[in-house]
Amino acid sequence: MNLPIRISCLLIFFTAFYSCKKDAVVTDTVAAKKIAEHAVLKPKISSISPSQGMVFGAVRITGTNFSPVVEGNVVRFNGFPAIVNSASKTELIVTVPENTTTGTVSVLSNDFVDTFATPFKVLKFTPEGEMNINLNGVTETAITKTGIVYSIRKNAQKLTAIIKSVNGTSTIVFNDAPEFEDQLNYFDHDYKGLLTDNAGNVYFASNYIRHRSVSGVATHTVLRSQIIKISPADNATLIAGGEAGAVDGNGSNALFNNIEAMVRDAAGNLYVSDLGNSRLRKVTPAGDVTTLSTSAKIKNMAISSSGDLYFHNNLTIYKASAATGKVSFIAGPYANGLQAMLFDAAGNLLVCNYTGILVINRANYLSRFVPPTAINTITMDPTGKLYTFSATKAVRYAFK
Repeated sequence: MNLPIRISCLLIFFTAFYSCKKDAVVTDTVAAKKIAEHAVLKPKISSISPSQGMVFGAVRITGTNFSPVVEGNVVRFNGFPAIVNSASKTELIVTVPENTTTGTVSVLSNDFVDTFATPFKVLKFTPEGEMNINLNGVTETAITKTGIVYSIRKNAQKLTAIIKSVNGTSTIVFNDAPEFEDQLNYFDHDYKGLLTDNAGNVYFASNYIRHRSVSGVATHTVLRSQIIKISPADNATLIAGGEAGAVDGNGSNALFNNIEAMVRDAAGNLYVSDLGNSRLRKVTPAGDVTTLSTSAKIKNMAISSSGDLYFHNNLTIYKASAATGKVSFIAGPYANGLQAMLFDAAGNLLVCNYTGILVINRANYLSRFVPPTAINTITMDPTGKLYTFSATKAVRYAFK
């Protein structure tokens, strides 16, 4: 082979070799870029709130690199798939699956899985026994910090009373007897809004009602509405109210018309459903009464730790923001009707509706607990135990 030919061959060889090496570099760069892209897209859980909760409750998972599409995320609680309610790149709202138990939470997104190190504790309503109490005619109950049980009771003879129960022994601390003209025409008292404070005082509203029946038409006229406080020593004092009316003022100068429900905030203010006037009223610890709303048909109420007022009109649940006063829809309507409502220690709203208890968590997602028997009302003791009251038994439940 002569020299020109040799040089040509060498040029072809080096050109081919350089091209192959360049292709290899390009291929390696693309692969590295793809690996880097996948590394960026790998999900990472930073927190789960709350860290414990009940099945069907809502949980907020925060982190990075979640799929913004709901269907692009698979969340599991101890291996059981959860419903993803909403999704963004940094937050998932999911429902705790029905059959799960305490265990880890994982998120599958973008073909990668991340598992949170701290197990999520699944809480359930666990019965712990029954309360020794006479339930005949009981409509409302409240429990003080020292465990004393107070209840509103109205018997078949229409005797209305506040009953104090200590270690199974019950005594009447306040009562009003009916006044009969005959079986259809009489006067009696209707007690509502039973609650306690940290000092062991008990508050309730007393509505004095005239019942009339003329030619088969029944009428019920509220003659007097008052708010009464009973001290731990069983002494009763008037907080506000008098003859039926609609007047703001202090103490007995303030007038109500058929008080239906009351709640108390951390500062000691009472919020009162003045049902006959369709008003929401506020009563300060000094007895000063003001009107907050003139279009409120409220049947029951509960107040959150942040001061937000939750209420229902017997069918639908609403929230009134403490910061803005804005009223927003929460849940409903419920054809069977709603009764007592309260907050547990974890901030869940519990609402009794005859056939069960609605549980609405802090993210406003709803679950349901159905006790073995139909219940009439619920209350919470100072240790966070829930009590359900039926016609025949009072059952204590713990969340664990």
